[in-house]
Amino acid sequence: MDVFCIIGPTGSGKSYIAHNVAIKLKNVGIDAEIISCDSVQVYKYFDIGTDKVSKEFRNEVKYHLVDILEPNEGRFSAGEFRKKFDEIVENITSCGKVGILVGGTGLYYKAVKIGIFEGPTADLRIRDKLYKIAQEKGTSFLYEKLLNIDYEYAKKISRNDLKRIVRALEVFEITGMKISSLHKSLTKPSRFRLYSFLILPKRELLYSNIDSRVDKMIQKGLIEEVRYIVDKYGVDIYPLSSIGYKEVVEYLKGDISFDRMLYLIKRNTRNFAKRQITLFKNTVYDEVVNLDEVSYQTLDKVVDDIFRKIIGDINYSGISQILSRE
Repeated sequence: MDVFCIIGPTGSGKSYIAHNVAIKLKNVGIDAEIISCDSVQVYKYFDIGTDKVSKEFRNEVKYHLVDILEPNEGRFSAGEFRKKFDEIVENITSCGKVGILVGGTGLYYKAVKIGIFEGPTADLRIRDKLYKIAQEKGTSFLYEKLLNIDYEYAKKISRNDLKRIVRALEVFEITGMKISSLHKSLTKPSRFRLYSFLILPKRELLYSNIDSRVDKMIQKGLIEEVRYIVDKYGVDIYPLSSIGYKEVVEYLKGDISFDRMLYLIKRNTRNFAKRQITLFKNTVYDEVVNLDEVSYQTLDKVVDDIFRKIIGDINYSGISQILSRE
């Protein structure tokens, strides 16, 4: 059985669309559960800055992978997301329900759609040795070594990307295998087929919406939310490094002004949206509907379109071309 995915950049309206599609399915007797594909919404208390789905919405539709971690529990990796995703979808589909993945964390989506390569556990002895060589002989020396060992992988990365160069050489020393070969043999997609709706509003509309969303987050109490988190957990927890939170932390520390904070959140969010769009376009391949002329006044029509197609193809047969846009 397949999973329907509603994905897109931050501020695209995907959460609204997914929730209302689930409600419409429920109204015709089809139970749908939503799986959040967001790397910060997994943490408790990170509500305003992530535009987390409200508790009222969660009472209407069951949501997974929201508020599952304390903020100091460390990073929720793409590998962990993939494992949880497979478990959740197995449970959903075994009950005859429909799973809807929604979110904008591209690495999580990629981990499900394509697969994730985590490789062998780090060997700090080997890693320290390689970094020491880089200090003595330069990054280029290690890069040339990688070219001789694994030309295919070396050509995919920058000759100045010391972190990836060291990791590739470390993996080769541990396993005796090229990291490019391991990627091919160990990276596998989820056994559940994804059918994806990629929501791509007009760029100028998206940026305008992002700016207004940031203003609303400040009005709703984002600064107070961050102050509470910092007082409770300190400033060194992983989720505080995410956009919207790290800038407020800088403001609270007195490193930047309020106006500078606001500017940075908006700018960094817009830049993040650009990267999301690029990753999704390069990941979803042919199983995607590009709603690339969506305006925020037509989101309800998008909800209706997606709902009708899910209803029409509830047996998930041959739906590679669901919607078209001029």
